Amino acid sequence: PDTEAVISSNQPRIGIRARDLHRAPQQDDKVVIGSRHFLVKDSLEDGQGGINLIMHLDFDEREDEFTA
Repeated sequence: PDTEAVISSNQPRIGIRARDLHRAPQQDDKVVIGSRHFLVKDSLEDGQGGINLIMHLDFDEREDEFTA
C-alpha cells in the first residue's frame, strides 16, 4: 500500500565482486576507504556474483578522528 512514508538510511554500504576477495567477508572485518575505517556488520550476496557489505563507522577510529 502507498503510505507516503519516507524511508532513509545513512548506513554505509559497498558492493563488491565476490571473486575479488580471498575469502568471504565476516562480521567485524575492517574496511578502509580513503581515511575512513569501517566494520562489516552484514554481508548480503546479490545472486549475481556480488556481495553488498553493510558497515558501521569503526568506533575506535571515529573516536580518534574526532578527538585529534
